[in-house]
Amino acid sequence: MPPVGHDWAGELSGADEDPDSAMGGITVIPLDVVPFDEDLPVESARLRPPSSAGLSPGDRACLALGRRLGRRVLTADEAWVGLIPDVDVVAIR
Repeated sequence: MPPVGHDWAGELSGADEDPDSAMGGITVIPLDVVPFDEDLPVESARLRPPSSAGLSPGDRACLALGRRLGRRVLTADEAWVGLIPDVDVVAIR
């Protein structure tokens, strides 16, 4: 997961909960945090229109990371499936 996605810590925490507490609960899940380094933003930007079909910067970062690592990308957004030909995307619902 690229660190770009770490903003979801705020989304997971309620209005009265500290985002650090939410991240503490997440750390029990085995995740690899991958730096959004010099190359990944460029790869992500290459997924901009017309091929990106309205993908957010975070969406494109996930897809670019999947492409870089040659790994399957899981999503709840059916629109991602087949959008980027060389990225294996699987809808989870």
